[in-house]
Amino acid sequence: GSGMRLFFWTVPYVGLDESFLCWAYYLGSLLVLAFFGFSVVTDHAYMEEMPVAGLARPRVKLPKTQDWHFPDPSELPYCTDISCFKWDAEEVTTAEVDQVFVTTRVKNIVEESHCTAEGCLSGFRRVNASNAYLLDVENFPLALHANAQAFRFAAEHPHCGVRSQRHRPAFRDHHPHQHQ
Repeated sequence: GSGMRLFFWTVPYVGLDESFLCWAYYLGSLLVLAFFGFSVVTDHAYMEEMPVAGLARPRVKLPKTQDWHFPDPSELPYCTDISCFKWDAEEVTTAEVDQVFVTTRVKNIVEESHCTAEGCLSGFRRVNASNAYLLDVENFPLALHANAQAFRFAAEHPHCGVRSQRHRPAFRDHHPHQHQ
């Protein structure tokens, strides 16, 4: 033999000097690895992107720590020359489905009409204007509630525990910009 041996163990120990079986085993292993490597390189399955549709809902909340409180306006540098006031998180935000607008400054303008005709929409004159800033709004935490689903992946892999497909048409009806 060539020095390579493939041994089979049975109840009585038997050693076979079969170099052909060794070469066949190694060649078969090499072919399996080559097939997987070739399929990854040619199919590019690892680079495939599946569209994901979902919704994110941001929300501003008051801090929930025990020691948090609205600071004294004299402690904040932006409240020394300008008036500051307290609003809670609900008053500070204007929320849409997927975005939130956080108010940091309120501008109060007082105007009076000097037009005497009925239904006159012009002729207003500014009497007073002032700015006010919200206290400690920069320390309000932003919470983000989000969910998403890859519909094509869910259809191709129903065993992965994603929602059933009966939810799919309803989601499509409400989101016409989703691509397949």
